[in-house]
Formats: sequence, C-alpha cells, structure tokens
Amino acid sequence: MSSESSRNGGGYLALKISAVIPTINEEKTIGDVISGLRRSGVEEIIVVDTNSTDRTRDIARSLGAKVIEEPRRGYGRAYKTGLMHVTGDIVVCLDGGTAHTQRILLGHSCSSS
Repeated sequence: MSSESSRNGGGYLALKISAVIPTINEEKTIGDVISGLRRSGVEEIIVVDTNSTDRTRDIARSLGAKVIEEPRRGYGRAYKTGLMHVTGDIVVCLDGGTAHTQRILLGHSCSSS
C-alpha cells in the first residue's frame, strides 16, 4: 500500500482510497457503480471478474478500472485476489451488481420506506 501523500494541491495529507469489486455478468450495473465510486473520490478501482460472458470487463476497462480476471468463482477468492493488487491506504470492498450498492453511491436512502 502507498504511504501518505500530499494530494489535491491543498498542502494537506490525504489518504488514497481503493475499491475492490468482484463481478460476474454485471454489465447492467458495473458502469453506474464505477461512475459512482469516481464521483465519491475513489482513486483506484479494481474489478475482479470471475468469468463473465457479457461485457462487464469491457465496460469496466472503458471507465478506467483495473480489471483482473480470476477463473475461480467465489466472493472470498475474488476479494483476496483484488486485495493483492490494491495500492490505496483505505480499501472499500463492495458488490458490483446490487441495487443496494447503487443507492449508496448515488446518495439515496437504503431503507425501504
């Protein structure tokens, strides 16, 4: 992981935030998730793809995410693979295909009421 560094020209120390997202066939949602993370200030986005047969990897790459192909399925395996590649000081792990994740990134309430 990187050491503390000065960012944003403000002369203050900031921490680099990385995100690890396991995916399999998430082409309908991965773009919104990555865009939301970018708007939230996440600098490094690592998508760990477990054999998608759709455009998930292409969409993630087109939005600047680092895509790692992991042939073994399972969230634990995908997170472990992704965590080996992060360079940030803070790591966020989240799902790439749930409406709950999208609501959080868009700043909407997650309650059902």
